[in-house]
Amino acid sequence: SFPGGITLRNAEETIIASLTEGGIILFVSAKNKTNSTPLQNVEFLVLDEQNQKIATQTTNFSGDVEFPGLNQTKDYWVLAFHPNYFPERVNVEWASLPESDGKKTLGLLLTPITTEQSGTIVIFVSENNGKAANDATLTIWERGEGDVLFPYVYEQHTDVGGSFTLRVPLGKTILVEAEKGGVSDSEELTVAAGLNKLTLTLNGGL
Repeated sequence: SFPGGITLRNAEETIIASLTEGGIILFVSAKNKTNSTPLQNVEFLVLDEQNQKIATQTTNFSGDVEFPGLNQTKDYWVLAFHPNYFPERVNVEWASLPESDGKKTLGLLLTPITTEQSGTIVIFVSENNGKAANDATLTIWERGEGDVLFPYVYEQHTDVGGSFTLRVPLGKTILVEAEKGGVSDSEELTVAAGLNKLTLTLNGGL
């Protein structure tokens, strides 16, 4: 966990943390929670304790990926994203993970999205001149207990119309940060049933 919460990153100052030489391999698998089927095209992302990106991998037909060179003395988050499943976030607890052949294994079960359990967030990002901000980078946080922000979905991008759609479990409080060209905006909402709209304006954008 991250005591005291986080400070939203300025994208211009984002540092992609380098992998530790040597270290251990984290083997991560994604399965459907309802039937244990391996899931293809799940985007996995590893963050360090400062919320800096370590690495990303996308699962193949076998539903697994490997992240080499991690340090068991350090704290990491693993985020999983697939448009047909609820996002998942796991804090890596090294001591509890099984180890074999120099690999630690972490399994994630992703819950299929259902209308009854979710609300749809439609995010629209515009430039300061009112034009749609296509390819803006979106970082999405979940506000947890004690008003702490936790990483939820990282580095998604708006489409040519400046929009991005995400389905989230009901009741979660979500903060969305959009960035493009060195300027950013953020908005927050608690997810309700049906359609939830968020509009962000990149003041000072191109």
